[in-house]
Amino acid sequence: MKNYLHIFKYHHEDTELYKLEQKYAFAQGFSDLRYFESSSVQSIEESSFGVAVIDIFYKSESLDDLREHLKNNLPFLYEVRLANYSIGFEPNCLLKDLRSLFPVLKLTANLSDPKEVYLLTRTKSHWYFGRKVSHCPQLWINHKLKPETMSSAIPHMLARSSLLSFKKLGAKKVIDYCSGSGTFAIEGASLGLDMTAIDLNPKMTAMTRQNLKHFNYEAKTLTENAVTFSEKADVGIVDFPYGFHCQRDLDEEKLIIQNVIKSTKMSLLIHGEDISEFIEKSGGEVFDKVIIPSVNLKRHLHLIRTKNVSV
Repeated sequence: MKNYLHIFKYHHEDTELYKLEQKYAFAQGFSDLRYFESSSVQSIEESSFGVAVIDIFYKSESLDDLREHLKNNLPFLYEVRLANYSIGFEPNCLLKDLRSLFPVLKLTANLSDPKEVYLLTRTKSHWYFGRKVSHCPQLWINHKLKPETMSSAIPHMLARSSLLSFKKLGAKKVIDYCSGSGTFAIEGASLGLDMTAIDLNPKMTAMTRQNLKHFNYEAKTLTENAVTFSEKADVGIVDFPYGFHCQRDLDEEKLIIQNVIKSTKMSLLIHGEDISEFIEKSGGEVFDKVIIPSVNLKRHLHLIRTKNVSV
């Protein structure tokens, strides 16, 4: 039976976000491991953290055993490139380890335009050798270069991972109720979601529209009030003001929360503090919470289902 090794990478400060994506996008529980095996290929192309998927030809607890197996069983490889890869805090897989396989491999190499790429990697318990069948373009990195931005904009990685999690939960139509410069709109559109981005400030709506145009993405952009906007959707997103320099209206925030929960099946409310109690009073059920640390603040991500609504 075929097995596939899925490889990811993330920095320590992104641990909680990574675990959220693993839980909902890849059904791996709340795991911080940077890899998992599966009997089928799971798509990592949309992930914020994906590296590659490897069709495992052979794995072994010993590099010597792996080498011997390749010597006796690996067919001739045509126009391939070989590479080694170290997974996060797992033991290093070095170039010298890859070179130790050269005497037993039968192949023709093509470094500039290979037909296939074969990878050697390892974990604490096993060595792996196999063919790369998928990789992740990590589009969010390019999205950070959007022409219009603001200092308080939500990180693209956070927007992408949270939207991907909701997409895997079945969401198709999403409303961002305070779009700002359009980070959620950009990531949602790139994930193929039906995005609507609203903001009370027409300058913000114009920024969102310009950024979407820059990447050739499509989303509905409207100058509307999040308190009264009544369009229905699978998911509602609100990134509330937080930090030392953000002007806030607490009464308005409560009205926005109530409207979002009433208008959507699920929602993501991002706040500078835990607002679970008010969410529950407003008809929402917090089914998960994640705290994302930053330099001077913490972002509390509340994942919500509207009560008595079947998703």
